Amino acid sequence: MHLLRRNPPLIVTFSLIFSSLFAVNSLPTSTTSPIQTYFQHPLHLTHDANTRILLATDIFLGKPYSLDSMGDSEHDLFDPRPIIQTEGFDCMTLVTTVLGLIESHNFEDFPHTLSLVRYGHKKPAYFNRHHFISHEWNPSNTRLGFLEDKTPHIIDESGSPLAKVHTGVVDYPNWLLYQKKYLSRNAPLQPQQQKIWQETFARSHKSLSVITYIPFSAFFYPNGEPNHYVINQIPSGSIIEFVTPDWDLTDKIGTHLDVMHLGFVVTKGSHTERFFRHAKLGASVVEVPLIDYLRFMINHIPQAKGIHIEAVQLTHSKKPSTAKKKQHN
Repeated sequence: MHLLRRNPPLIVTFSLIFSSLFAVNSLPTSTTSPIQTYFQHPLHLTHDANTRILLATDIFLGKPYSLDSMGDSEHDLFDPRPIIQTEGFDCMTLVTTVLGLIESHNFEDFPHTLSLVRYGHKKPAYFNRHHFISHEWNPSNTRLGFLEDKTPHIIDESGSPLAKVHTGVVDYPNWLLYQKKYLSRNAPLQPQQQKIWQETFARSHKSLSVITYIPFSAFFYPNGEPNHYVINQIPSGSIIEFVTPDWDLTDKIGTHLDVMHLGFVVTKGSHTERFFRHAKLGASVVEVPLIDYLRFMINHIPQAKGIHIEAVQLTHSKKPSTAKKKQHN
């Protein structure tokens, strides 16, 4: 389903800028303090994505796991919680918040950038969110210049590409039917909510979802030892997504799901060892050796078959442009 318009006008309205600044300034200090901490660091505008990710995720290490911790602003009829939230994270909200931070020039720039990461050029709203990573979040943030798919570039020792391609179907209309049940679980939808849902449903349709991935087996030799030749090709300062080809969740969410988890791959100092920083289900934001986490997925999560790799591209290494793009309904 193509919810994003490709050619929005170049100038954002004054009211949108003002409302973004008002929203962040009205948040409690406990929420804004970690954001300020990041922008006060002298290296927050370094040209190295790995360093920026380390700075941002350092601030959030140990924060508790919190499912679906971000809302869609007080203007949304379905989820009026704040968009900016730093008290706890799930895997998606952690990656979204950190990407918004590292792609921003300063504190004032952050609300707009976070909105771009989460909604593209549409206004914040529940049904404008990028609910599907491979189908919405990845393509949108690639168009914005924030991400670049590095999966096809990973090769074995003989120079042969290792990537596989999964093509699936997102049954967006059926997902919306399940969403309607979820959103009305405590009370029937109000007339305006029903109108929004009906309009969204009317323009929805099934869509192909395509994602590349490196099978887990490529990261280990037959004897179980890690294949560092392959592992070290994962860029430091990248996002990896755990791909679940043909995972049928129709009875739970109304459609298949091809990405189940994501987080950041980083290196520290002059070392080449890769670490995985992510929001661990039921625990907190943690760091683990990437090799250990890949083994965990192989041994405990049979639905996951490999990883998709998105290198973070920095768009705010210099002073930001004064022109921002307008949001659409």
